Amino acid sequence: MDRSTMNSITKIFDDTIKTDHKIITEEAAKSILKNIEFQYQDSH
Repeated sequence: MDRSTMNSITKIFDDTIKTDHKIITEEAAKSILKNIEFQYQDSH
């Protein structure tokens, strides 16, 4: 993965953690990973 992909992943996690009061549930983690997969596939 390149730097911009890592940055966007980090941003997704940061945003999710902020909105979820620093608690990531299993469901939230799954949806984050799905978002990352889609973004990664779109960019390649």
